[in-house]
Amino acid sequence: MTREGTSRMEGIVYLITVVTGLFSLMYVPSKIFTNDIAQTIINIQENRMLFGLAILSELLCYIAFFTLPIVLYKHFERHNRQIAKTMVYLVIIGATISCFAVSYKIEILEFLNETNSSAEKLHHLASLNFKSYYSTIKISKIFWGLWLIPFGYLGLISGKIPKILCLFLIIGGIGYQVNFVGGIVFPQFKATVIPRIVKLPSSIGEIGTCLWLLIAGIKK
Repeated sequence: MTREGTSRMEGIVYLITVVTGLFSLMYVPSKIFTNDIAQTIINIQENRMLFGLAILSELLCYIAFFTLPIVLYKHFERHNRQIAKTMVYLVIIGATISCFAVSYKIEILEFLNETNSSAEKLHHLASLNFKSYYSTIKISKIFWGLWLIPFGYLGLISGKIPKILCLFLIIGGIGYQVNFVGGIVFPQFKATVIPRIVKLPSSIGEIGTCLWLLIAGIKK
């Protein structure tokens, strides 16, 4: 396989990560999840297949995410092997935590299959698992952002990815940390415009890099 063909494959892996992430982490939650746990359970029961597909899609997202830096590593190791390894390690940690988080959603499906459970018990268990899921995902987002910093830096020093995209990746990686720290330290942080603003660079950087890998490929 040529280097150009390989970079196209990396673009496909990145695209899988982006598309499955959008479906499972944005589209499906917007259709099912509400602030009312009782209504959320009703929505899941009425859309069991959609919720199940979201779980499978989320797992596929993290598998692709796990694979992505490994296939990128060979392009960057000769420029700075230690930073390239750090990029891989950060994703391995983040993807592992993310997969663990999905187990809480699977538990919710198991609870729904228990026909002898009371509504009160079901609501309580589902509420606990949703809280555990989101708390775990919150931790994994640290690593979703951290890996973008060495990725952007390696793309920058190697010249294999456009500089503007690399800068968006680095700033976006920092933005993830701002959102995490802000949400922990300041109770009203999520109600401000800051979380939406600091998320933009990572979205531009990741989607832009994904399209670059698909269309142009990594520069030789």
